[in-house]
Formats: sequence, C-alpha cells, structure tokens
Amino acid sequence: MKTISEEQLQAFILKAREKKNRPPATAMP
Repeated sequence: MKTISEEQLQAFILKAREKKNRPPATAMP
C-alpha cells in the first residue's frame, strides 16, 4: 500500500465533507 501524507489525507477528508454537505439535488444532474 502507498503511504498517504497528512496533507493528502486532510484534502481527501475535506472533499468528502463537501460532498456530504451538498444536497443530492445539486450533486446529481
């Protein structure tokens, strides 16, 4: 497995949070 740096991990978490916070209406076409 590749080692993930803390910066990459934080960026991944932030993106995941943004997806969760967005309503499904805007997420899907």
